[in-house]
Amino acid sequence: MFPGPTLLSAATAIVERALNRALALDPAGKQALMSSLTGPVQFSLDGLGLTLTLQQAGDRVQVASQPSESPALVLSGRPMAFAALATGDDNVFSEGRIHVTGDTALAHQFQRAIDERLHGPRFALQPLTQFVQ
Repeated sequence: MFPGPTLLSAATAIVERALNRALALDPAGKQALMSSLTGPVQFSLDGLGLTLTLQQAGDRVQVASQPSESPALVLSGRPMAFAALATGDDNVFSEGRIHVTGDTALAHQFQRAIDERLHGPRFALQPLTQFVQ
């Protein structure tokens, strides 16, 4: 279980700020992610008791620390499986390391958005400290 609502709110705000700063540096990546956020996408991190929900809020991505009442997509798995997805491991779904509930077409669209950014010519992994002040 994640410790305390205040720490959880602070951590969620950091994730949201870092994500939106990264997207501001990559307009094509932002467009790809925003097009895949047709409804709330919920991430449940097994073993941590932590749920994060991404959804569009105007021209930004909002990150919430509470489950959505009606997510379009729920992705659940261990934190390392999500780290693998973020670094381009295409096998996290087929190997069952991340489980999909809901709109599977949206899951594939979300995965393609990540893949395009990771393997696209303009993307370079940057340290998180670049995006958080």
